[in-house]
Amino acid sequence: MATNATITDYFSLKVPRVADAETDSIHSEISSSDEEIEESSATVTDATHSDSPLPPAIVRVPPDDCSCSCCSSSSSESSSVPVQPDKHFSQKKQGKQTRSFQHTWFQEHSWLTYCVPRDLAFCHICRLAVNKALMKMPRKRGHHVFITDGFSNWKKAKCSFKKHERSQLHREAVVKIVLQQQPSVATQLSRQSEKDHKHRQAMLMKVLQSIKLLARQGLAIRGHSDEESNLVQVLRCRMADVEGLEAWINAGKYLSHEVTNEIVELMAHALLRNLLVDIRNAKFFALICDETQDISGLEQFTISFRWIDPSYEVQEDLIGLVQVDTTDAASLTGAIKDVLIRCNIDIHNCRGQTYDGATNMSGPFSGVATRLRQEEPRAHFKHCAAHCLNLCLQECAQRCSAIRDALSLCKEVYNLICTSPKRLAKFKLLQQQLHPDAAIGLRPICPTRWTVRTAALNSILKNYDVIMQDLEEISEAGIDASSKAAGAVALMEKFSTFFGIKLSYLLFGATEQTSVTLQAKDIGAEDALSSITAAASFLNRQRNESAFHLFYQCVVWEAKEFTDDPVLPRPRKVPKRYDDGSSIHVFENPEQLYRKKYYKAIDLIIAEIDRRFDQPTLLLLKEKETILIESCNGKNIELSPTMQEMYQADINMEKLKLQQNMLPDEISTVNKNANMGIHHVTRVSTVCQVFNVGKLPKSMLKEVDTLLHLFLTIPLTTASAERSFSTLRRLKNYLRSTMTQKRLNHLILLHTHKKGTTGLDLRSIADDFISKNNRRVQFFGK
Repeated sequence: MATNATITDYFSLKVPRVADAETDSIHSEISSSDEEIEESSATVTDATHSDSPLPPAIVRVPPDDCSCSCCSSSSSESSSVPVQPDKHFSQKKQGKQTRSFQHTWFQEHSWLTYCVPRDLAFCHICRLAVNKALMKMPRKRGHHVFITDGFSNWKKAKCSFKKHERSQLHREAVVKIVLQQQPSVATQLSRQSEKDHKHRQAMLMKVLQSIKLLARQGLAIRGHSDEESNLVQVLRCRMADVEGLEAWINAGKYLSHEVTNEIVELMAHALLRNLLVDIRNAKFFALICDETQDISGLEQFTISFRWIDPSYEVQEDLIGLVQVDTTDAASLTGAIKDVLIRCNIDIHNCRGQTYDGATNMSGPFSGVATRLRQEEPRAHFKHCAAHCLNLCLQECAQRCSAIRDALSLCKEVYNLICTSPKRLAKFKLLQQQLHPDAAIGLRPICPTRWTVRTAALNSILKNYDVIMQDLEEISEAGIDASSKAAGAVALMEKFSTFFGIKLSYLLFGATEQTSVTLQAKDIGAEDALSSITAAASFLNRQRNESAFHLFYQCVVWEAKEFTDDPVLPRPRKVPKRYDDGSSIHVFENPEQLYRKKYYKAIDLIIAEIDRRFDQPTLLLLKEKETILIESCNGKNIELSPTMQEMYQADINMEKLKLQQNMLPDEISTVNKNANMGIHHVTRVSTVCQVFNVGKLPKSMLKEVDTLLHLFLTIPLTTASAERSFSTLRRLKNYLRSTMTQKRLNHLILLHTHKKGTTGLDLRSIADDFISKNNRRVQFFGK
């Protein structure tokens, strides 16, 4: 019965069923239709062999001699659609009336096919079954009417058509054709299974795409509940465009926490594998490491690799965070070695290290840098240049009382006003009343963001009168902060405080741009030294009598509106137990007192800059840079004996000399062909541009190329590590403080390397996810 139902459904539009009790079963119909066929055949035979003359246009042609699509056997085999023209039905006289084929018969019997040249009707299904050898030609001549002879007795057409439709011959042909065209049960099950697999794979791809989007943007995947999670909400936003996604979400298939963690892990591992392949191909690399504390109180040790790509672009990529319980040098060195082993990177290819100035990292006897250099002496250590400059300013601020007191006052004022919404609103109201056109908000003096100190000091100076009036009202309000506000007002009314703020603004402003320059990852030794030298030169220019006198007069003139006049402090008598008989220096006027503070601050910064930037690695980089630039300009400068001994395994010194002599000619050729307009090389970046644009053969200048890579590989700053701390604070915030270390590493990789995350092959990741177990293979297919 299942087979009969399938056949009926298949031909529901082609072969209308006859409402008859005999049509309930094909087998019963086959056994009771022989008499009908004989009757129909006799009727048709009598009609076609009648004595009435035929019209001249109708000529009896055997089917094989007719080339029309309705009669051609080849056409019948290739086409499963009967010929049913809209017109051109010939008329002929049958008895006393003229009759013709009616187009409405096609609608009643879809199996009819009409031969226009011969004016005959046939059964398309029966002819197709016979031509395909699905059944034999019936022996009785009466069965040939709708197959070979053709039917043209239009007077009895309806009756004959119904009888043929119920005949054994027609039913057998229908069964044969359906069984041939209908696929087997196994085939249908296979097709349905393949269709289900494709649908499930498409839904899995939508889940992967949504997870990749959230991880790339640093957004949380989960939420307060599974329904309110970002992943589910992103998928619900896509329901209108993706058919079947709503049912997938409602069923909660492959949306659990374990599955999302596994998918994030697969994405992070794929990204890391691609990254490590590029680092290994670059061969030389440098380490950039630093440590910080996350929101949950755990110590995070960040490790980044610096390497140079084939186009000489500097790349500094975060590899991961290592949670350490102790921050001693041995533990941190072990963490670095463990990461190198897991990444399959040889420590003997390390050519540089850059850390902060902490003893555990840069200690000369047992620090991390010293321990790694014991294994690879060519891994030069460079103290972060931006850290060095910041330490110079910190040393000056601690030892100079004027700057120390000014910075402390700025912090206290910011905390008094900006930590209270009411006091901040009152401050903004006063600011609008006193300075409606130039309103500048207060800025904090951040201990880690070194380049915002000038902005913080400037905000205090621009709002000096507003701050004093606001603090006076707070001191008179009788609240907990009144005493602190009164003390801050008393300090701000002193000329020494205003002088300290102006002096701090002068010194920090001179070094702020230098700090920004030193934090660039592609900065060279020449640029770093130039920026430091420029800052030192500016400070030396300020260290003369005329510069101080001009600065002092400006401060006195600006302070008239806010502070008292500058006065000398009351002299104090030295106690007898401390009096050694020596004379005490007494200042003649206030200008001499502040002159001493002015010179002391400048001398402290200059001395610290000279001491902290006198590093062997920086001089080594300067030597490499000079050799590369001068070689391009035609001057043959050899490496120093120390460098020759150090890099004898990396560079063939004899070949390097030859290639240095060839380099100017190669650059001249490139300059002429590429129209670069380079007449004198002054920067290493110009050399990289010549190699890229001119496409100089690296095989011919291999040693120069190696020297260029060795120069670019050594970093000067740990700004990349500091930026990873900002990423850490965005990802592991107070709402996500219970995140595991494994998940944190996966998410920070995907969020930090956005370009690599965008280029991930999700189909490959989906294949890896499905192949984890047999159940997924059965559910999603291969």
